[in-house]
Amino acid sequence: MTAPATTPSPALRYRVTGMRCAACASRVEGLLQEQPGVEAASVNFATAEARVDGQPDEANLRLELAREGYGLTAVGAEGSADLARVEDESTPNTPGLVRAALLTVPLAALAMLGIELPRSDWLQALLATPVVFVFGAEFHRSAWLRLRRGTANMDSLISLGTLAAYGASWDGLLRGGPLFFETAAVITTLVLLGRNLEARARGRASQAITRLASLRADSACVLRSGAEQRVPVEELQVGDLVVVRPGEKVPTDATVIEGRSVVDESMFTGEPQPRPCGPGDELRGASLNGSGRLVARAIRVGHDTLLAAVMRMVDEIQTSKAPIQRMVDVAAAWFVPIVLLIACGTALGWIYLGESSVTALTRAVAVLVVACPCALGLATPTAIAVSSGRGAELGILFKGGEVFERAGKIDVAVFDKTGTLTRGEMRLRDILGCQSVKEEEKLLRLASSLEAASEHAIAHAIVEGAEERAVLPAAVTKFEAVPGRGAAGKVGKRHVVIGAPDWIEEQGFLLRGTLRGEVLEAETQGHTVVLCASGEEVIGGFVLEDSLREHAKDAVLGVQELGISVELLTGDNERAARRVAKQLGIEEVIWGALPADKVSAVKIHQERGHCVAFIGDGINDAPALEQADLGLAVGTGTDVAIESGGAVLASGDPLLAATALKLARHTFRTIRQNLFFAFAYNSAAIPLAVAGHLDPMIAAGAMAFSSVSVVLNSLRLRQSAR
Repeated sequence: MTAPATTPSPALRYRVTGMRCAACASRVEGLLQEQPGVEAASVNFATAEARVDGQPDEANLRLELAREGYGLTAVGAEGSADLARVEDESTPNTPGLVRAALLTVPLAALAMLGIELPRSDWLQALLATPVVFVFGAEFHRSAWLRLRRGTANMDSLISLGTLAAYGASWDGLLRGGPLFFETAAVITTLVLLGRNLEARARGRASQAITRLASLRADSACVLRSGAEQRVPVEELQVGDLVVVRPGEKVPTDATVIEGRSVVDESMFTGEPQPRPCGPGDELRGASLNGSGRLVARAIRVGHDTLLAAVMRMVDEIQTSKAPIQRMVDVAAAWFVPIVLLIACGTALGWIYLGESSVTALTRAVAVLVVACPCALGLATPTAIAVSSGRGAELGILFKGGEVFERAGKIDVAVFDKTGTLTRGEMRLRDILGCQSVKEEEKLLRLASSLEAASEHAIAHAIVEGAEERAVLPAAVTKFEAVPGRGAAGKVGKRHVVIGAPDWIEEQGFLLRGTLRGEVLEAETQGHTVVLCASGEEVIGGFVLEDSLREHAKDAVLGVQELGISVELLTGDNERAARRVAKQLGIEEVIWGALPADKVSAVKIHQERGHCVAFIGDGINDAPALEQADLGLAVGTGTDVAIESGGAVLASGDPLLAATALKLARHTFRTIRQNLFFAFAYNSAAIPLAVAGHLDPMIAAGAMAFSSVSVVLNSLRLRQSAR
C-alpha cells in the first residue's frame, strides 16, 4: 500500500471542554457556525472535538464559547501527526466520586432505614450540603452559565432537580415537614457515577488513535559519516540512512539498500504472515523487523509516513458525523427546553389534581433527572469510533461516517478483475509452436529481447520467463511499440514482431494450422496468448495467465452470504473474464470495459434502484469508485484509486471487501440499536416520572445506565468480524 496523499485539509480541529450532553454539542456547533469566517462546523460529543472549515478568528471563537461556559483548545490542522487527546473533565473523576459516596451512603441509611440519632435531621443536612454544593458544583456552575445566556443543558436539569430537593428539605427542616436531603445527595452521586463510567467507556471506545500512536518508534539508528548514532525519530530527514536491527521497529518509511529480512506489517494489513524484503523493497514505518539487519534510505518522514496517514484517516472518521446524526442533533437541541416544560407541567398538574406541593415537587424532580439526552449524543459517534478502530486493526480504513449507512443498503457488489480478484501479475504458463527445448529458448531469446524495452505487464511476464530459464536477451534496434497491440524491432539481423494474435494476422503473417489450433485451445480456456513472428510467418507463441488472489473465492462467497449479488467487470477479453468468473462462482460478467464503461455499468444498476459497491484498484477504476454508492479501494493499487474509495483495503486481500461490508453493516445496526434504546428509554421513562411511578433516586440510576449501556453496546463491535 502506498501512502495516501498528504495534502493538508483546511479544516481546523479543536478540543471542546464543558460539554455535558448532546444538547451542548448542538449548541456549540450552532455558536461556531454563527461566527465570522466559519464556513462549516461539526461538533462530536463522544470525542469532545470540533472541526471548523474556513478562516475564523480563533480568539473570537474562544470568547464566544467562554461566555456560555465552554472551552476551546486548538489541536491543530486536520491531518496533524500529533493526535494526542487532551485531558479534560471527561477524564473519570474517581476521587470526587468516592468522597461523595462516603457522605451519601450514611445519609441514605439515616433517611431510609429510620435510624434514630440525636439531631438526625441536622446531621442529614450536614452530610448532604458538601455532596450537593462541592462534589456537585460542576452541575450548578454549568447551569448558571447557561441560564445567563438563556440556554439549558443536562446540567440545568440536574442542578434544578437537586436544588429543588435540597431547598424543600430546608423548608421541611425549619417548619417540621418532610426531608429530601438524601434525594439530592443520591441524585448527585449517581450522576457522578454515571459520568465516571461513561468517561471510562468512551475512552475505551476511542482508543484507536492512542494504540496507533504507540506503534511509532521513539528513536532511530542513523548512519552519518560512516558511523551509527541514535537520534529521536522526529529528527529524521528524507534521504537519511537508517539501520534496523533484528527485533526493532522500522522508524520511518524507507527503501532497503542493504540486507535481507522479514517484516511484520500486521498493524497496517491485518495479515499475521511476515513479508520477505531485500534491496529495493519498501519498508513501512512502525513495522517490526525480523531476523536480519537492514540498512534503508528514508523516503517519507514525520507527517508524510503511512502510519501518520492511517492515523489521520482514523481520526477523521472518529470526528466525523454519519448522516443519521443530523436527526439526533435536531432532537437534542429541543430536548432540554421541552423537558423543563414537562417538569413544570408535572408539578402544576399534580397540584391541580389536589396533591401536596411535596408530592408535586418529587414528581417534577424525577422528570428532570430521568430525562438524559446523553445517550442520544453517544449513540452514533461511539459506534463509529469503535468500528473505525476495529477496522484499522483488520487493515480496513474507513473514510467517513456515511460509509456505514451506505453499507447497510448495498445490494449489488461489482468487482474489478485484474489486480483485485487476480494478482494483476501475468506469468508465462506455456510456449507454443516449439518442438524442443532448444527451439523454446531460441523463441524466448527473440521475444524477451524485444519485450525488454516495453513496460507492459505481458512484456514483463515474458522477460521473467526468459530469466527463469537463464535465457539472455540480445540487443534490439529500431524498436517500436504499438499501444494495446504489440511491438516490433530488429534483434540482430532479424525483424521481429510480437503481439496479440488478431494484430499479428493483420500485419500479414501466416499462422500455421497446428499452431492455430493450439492458440484457439489456449484462448478457449481463458488464457492470454501472444504470438511472435519473423520473416513471413508466426514462429511461435506464449500462453500467459493472471492467477487468482489467495482468498478471491472466499471474498466473493463472503459478499454473497450477505445477500449481495456479485458482478465481475473487467477490461480483459471475454474468455479470460468467463474463466475467472467460473472459478469464483460469479454469473454476471462484463468484459472489454473501458473506464467510462465501468461507470456506465454502475449507473445502470443505480438507475434500476440498486445500491452499488465497487471494489477496484487501478487508475481506470477511479471513476467507478467515485460513482458507486460505496467504493472499496484495494490498498496495493494506485494512489488515485485509494483517494477515490470510501474505504481502503490496506493489504490488498479481497477477503477484506467482505469483512469491510460486514463490519460496516454491524456498525450501522449498532447505531440503530443505540438510537432505539435512547429514544425508547426517554419515551418510557418520562411518562413514568410524570405519572409518579418513578422515584427521583431510581430515575438518577436509570439515567446513568442509559448512557453507559449505549457505549457498552458500541464496544461489542471490537469483537466484530473475528
